Order: sequence, then C-alpha cells, then structure tokens
Amino acid sequence: MKPNLKTLRRRIDSIDKDLLRLLNERGQSAKAVGAIKAQTQQAIFSPEREREILARLKTLNRGPLSD
Repeated sequence: MKPNLKTLRRRIDSIDKDLLRLLNERGQSAKAVGAIKAQTQQAIFSPEREREILARLKTLNRGPLSD
C-alpha cells in the first residue's frame, strides 16, 4: 500500500524535528571547538577543515539531493 499525503507529511515533520535536534547538537559542538581554539589562540576558521568536511559529505551523499 502506498503512503498517503498525510502519512508522508508526518514523516517529513518527524525528520525535520530530528534534523533540528542534530543541527543544534552540531552547533553546540562547534561552539565548544571555537572555545578551545580561542583559548589556544588558534584561528577559528579553517578552510582546510571546511574542505575536508564538504569532501566527506559529498562522498557520503547518495541523493536524491545533489551535492
């Protein structure tokens, strides 16, 4: 049986809730990294690290969203 519109929208709402929780969790971790970098006088922004993250995510992406 194919899911109906209401069922699909409930699933999307549930996924959105999970995404928000995970993004906030990631944000807290990023803040902690920033605090450590500030204490050790390291640059907050690291272009190399950003490239690593994006490359890893592109490798993991199986769609349907494009890179």
